[in-house]
Amino acid sequence: ERNLLGQQYTQFLKYAGDFRYHYKLKKNTIATRLYGGVGYPIGSSDVMPYVEQFFVGGASSVRAYQARGLGPGSFNASTNNQNGSFFDQKGDIRLEANVEFRHRLSKMFNTAYFMDVGNIWLVNEDVDRPGSGFDKDFLTEMAVAVGMGLRFDFDFLVMRFDSGVSLVQPYLPKGDRSIFSDKDFVPVYSVHFAIGYPF
Repeated sequence: ERNLLGQQYTQFLKYAGDFRYHYKLKKNTIATRLYGGVGYPIGSSDVMPYVEQFFVGGASSVRAYQARGLGPGSFNASTNNQNGSFFDQKGDIRLEANVEFRHRLSKMFNTAYFMDVGNIWLVNEDVDRPGSGFDKDFLTEMAVAVGMGLRFDFDFLVMRFDSGVSLVQPYLPKGDRSIFSDKDFVPVYSVHFAIGYPF
């Protein structure tokens, strides 16, 4: 622990990149985003500061989940002594890809159909959160969600309602994570209200 003028401080390195491309087709738009970020504690710090860590889920991320409700890795908060209560998960690494087909119905009303893929991980696995570390199997721990939304464009602001449903849940046992591989798969579903476009 280090202090400066009586205040404890942390040391870390962090990089995040957000790449977006929008392709217009008359009244339609195909919007894509690729996001990657990594943070690493250095010096006297063992973990990244909480406010600097990454999260997924919510109105602008993997939209089948609530904000900070997914990850890290294959960790399952609901079955690891969290009593099914609200959980707030953050990580040191974030990988995410999104694609959205936006269709203009009129000057004011638009619809969207989307797919979100992503997750977060810890650089150093937390023993209290098994499966939270980043390793060579990270691709099998990517959550996949699809959904649709309705947007109200008032020129000065856009109000958005999106609903997403999970196709792949990374916290389930291997072989049972996909809606296509397990007949007992129960999808996660979320509805989000937001101002502005997600990306």
